[in-house]
Amino acid sequence: MRRRDLFALPAAALLPAPAALPAKRPRKTVKLLLDQADPYAQLEHLWHFGVPAKVFVRAHPAWWPSALELPDRWQAWVETRDGVTVLISCLPREGTVTPSAGRTGRVSSLIASSLRTA
Repeated sequence: MRRRDLFALPAAALLPAPAALPAKRPRKTVKLLLDQADPYAQLEHLWHFGVPAKVFVRAHPAWWPSALELPDRWQAWVETRDGVTVLISCLPREGTVTPSAGRTGRVSSLIASSLRTA
């Protein structure tokens, strides 16, 4: 036995056996481009990916945070419970409409609340 093998033995004991590793299926990634005047309504119309589990939102770098207005341009990463990752880019061709709380869906309200707190 070589000396370097002697130092590698304790580390090898901590590694899981190959049969014990869970079988991971590849995650499905979908890209959405929102380019209409009401991107939140467009998002709710296109959303058929399941219940969101995690939502990460990033406003356009030129956006100054405001508690009242939402940015016109933003990106969002939504992970669903079904294992789908949805990459959403909001790049409207014209000014956007601020969504009202009564007419937004679940995903749109999560994104809007994340943008307000970001």
